[in-house]
This record gives sequence, structure tokens and C-alpha cells, in this order.
Amino acid sequence: TIHNPPPKQPANLQPIELTMPTMTATAPSSTAALSHITKGDSLLIDGFYDAAIENYTTAICLTDKTTDVNANSNAEDNNVVLRFRSFTHRSEAYLSKLKYSHAYNDARAALALMEEASAKPASLLLRQGELALAHDRIARSSMGLFNANMGIAARGKNGRVAFVKLMQGQMMGEGADEMKEEARKHWQWALELVLEHSDLVN
Repeated sequence: TIHNPPPKQPANLQPIELTMPTMTATAPSSTAALSHITKGDSLLIDGFYDAAIENYTTAICLTDKTTDVNANSNAEDNNVVLRFRSFTHRSEAYLSKLKYSHAYNDARAALALMEEASAKPASLLLRQGELALAHDRIARSSMGLFNANMGIAARGKNGRVAFVKLMQGQMMGEGADEMKEEARKHWQWALELVLEHSDLVN
């Protein structure tokens, strides 16, 4: 497959080291999803963002909970973690393309998986820093939206958020401030997660 040359990395975005999946996949769909995540990570690191997004999207489809209705609890936990990584790594790819609304919604979808009560065992399978990185991606996308003078227009029942361009003169209004507060909040949570793990290690 021939890919276009990678675009130049924007100066205002700092690269974040990706957390690579290391678990052993059991179900065929999980094995395929893991393969697409790994391929997507390689493409993302090399700057082929569109191709990386395609692989992460395939992994998201493969880890849809409706595809493994007969999975046991261990397989389900494994599936949740793979789905989490598919969303949060795709968020990073969207950030690299400056598609902040997509990045925001993907990172939120990833965190929502871990916020569900049934996902608690799955969260134990995450590597150090993965939850913090998801919060960081929401914060970075929020600041990108703020700088583009975008505000939250509506929140769907599925958790996704729609954004709208604010009118001239609204830059310092409630809509813009909402995105700044969203960034501050998630960076604070990311920092707390990092410090919490540091305390456990020490």
C-alpha cells in the first residue's frame, strides 16, 4: 500500500509516547483488533495519520461488545481494554490532524468505558499512564477547540458532544470559557493520576 508523505508535525503539538498493547488476545476478533491497533500505532508514529485512523476504526468495530456476546469475563475485560486503546489512540491521531472535535469525542468514549462499574476489572489491565493520557488528550483537544473559538452546542445520550463556532464577540463568553475549564479539569485529573501512581511506587 502506498501512503502519502507524512505532514509536518504542528509546532504547538507535543508528541506523546503511545502505550502499546501487550496483553494476549484470545478471541479471533480480539486478535484481529490487537493487530490493527499495533499497525495503527506504527503508522501514527511514522506520521501516516489517515491510515492509522483507518486501523483504529477497524479495531473499534471489531471490539464492539455486540460482536462477542458469548465471551467469558476475562475475554470481555480484554475486549474493553482493546476498545479503550482503539479510541484513545485514534484520538491522538485526530489531534495530529488538528481535528479537535473528533479527538475530544474519542478520548471521552475511551474514558467512558472505564467509568462503567463493569469495567473496573478491565481498568486493572491498563498500563501506567494510559488513563492520564486519555485525560491529557481531552485537555489538548479542548484547548484546540478554544483557540478555534468553538463551544459545546449539545451533548448526545451516547455521550458524544457536538460543537459550534461561536459568534464574533463571544470569545470571552461562557462557551469559550467552558472549553478552557474542560482543559484545566482534565489536565488536573491527569496530574493526579500520575502523582497517585508515583506515590504507590515510592
